[in-house]
Amino acid sequence: MKYKLFLIAVILVNSLLGQWKIGVSNYSFYDSNLYKNYRNNSDSYIIPGIDISRSGTAMDFYVNGYSILMNKNKNLNNVVGTFGMDYYKKLSDDLYSNFGMNVTNRINQPEYDYYDYFKISTQSALKWYSMDKGLTRIYFKIHNKSFSYEESWNHIEYTLKLQQNFYFTTGTTLRFEAEPIIRDFLQYSYQYNYITYQDELPTLWQSKLKFRVAQSLSDNFGGYTEFLYRYNPSKTNPYDPLIQSFSPIDDYFGYGGYEWHSQLKYKLSESLWLTTSAELYRDIYKNRAIYDYDFETDAFSLDDEGYYIPIGKNREDTGFIMDFSISYRLSKLFNSPSQLYLNLKYSNQVNESNDGYYDYENNSVSLQLNYNTQF
Repeated sequence: MKYKLFLIAVILVNSLLGQWKIGVSNYSFYDSNLYKNYRNNSDSYIIPGIDISRSGTAMDFYVNGYSILMNKNKNLNNVVGTFGMDYYKKLSDDLYSNFGMNVTNRINQPEYDYYDYFKISTQSALKWYSMDKGLTRIYFKIHNKSFSYEESWNHIEYTLKLQQNFYFTTGTTLRFEAEPIIRDFLQYSYQYNYITYQDELPTLWQSKLKFRVAQSLSDNFGGYTEFLYRYNPSKTNPYDPLIQSFSPIDDYFGYGGYEWHSQLKYKLSESLWLTTSAELYRDIYKNRAIYDYDFETDAFSLDDEGYYIPIGKNREDTGFIMDFSISYRLSKLFNSPSQLYLNLKYSNQVNESNDGYYDYENNSVSLQLNYNTQF
């Protein structure tokens, strides 16, 4: 049924007036510590993707998808596909709006099929040039995510983003941003002793506050520094401690804290530039007890009922990430309206935790390749 809907969507898009845009991409990664824990399990993987869209004067339709293909940990392979539309409208000389809807489906390997989900999203935004040197953005998004095998994870999430930018003749940009997020889990049913009960997970909410200062130092050189504070009072969240980074439910609601990120970019030519960035973070996890782990046997200790044994307070991490990258962009390949983009990046992350299981260092290398054309 889903494939029939996809085919109908492609036929519908093809029947509309507009311009076709087709893009293909591939991300190649090597991580020296894939799971980001003391074990230092390494792996390489690729993420091929495709993006097909048709753009009109006021509306875009698009179909895209990508797949994660691991070299060793093939049980983590998955595929994600999205179909959607965006509608744009100029309300006045200094006020613009857009509205969009899309559906996304993720399919995992049988071992992790309880992470399969179907998501319906709607989003709208206003862009208002509120003053000669200022820009205001208001963004609102709602998504409904349904899991095939974990009904208790089904939820509706609301996101509101308020952003104010100030531009100065000195080449300085100031940005203030606030982003409250609410995740409301839906009611589900379960049986115990042949009796059906109704229950639901607690509602989660948080707010992100961000401040950025960007400075252009010359036509070829500039950078920014940005501070983000994440206020997260939520006390619970379902997660799998062994594969948390691949779980669609154990995400930004799992912790609070702050991030301080800085970046410098130098343009060597019209097509080539260098970028370096650094990030310092402090993550204070919610409902993440420190579990007893036997590093000699490489296994969590279990109680008589087979559960992990908590031995300490919530996990707290402090970390540092440093990136170096070189990027190349070539336009109008073969004298056609097309573009080729390449990015090679090296990243080093050091994470210190009060939970020894999550004391780690990770070195990664990635190569991004994107090609797009239009007709």
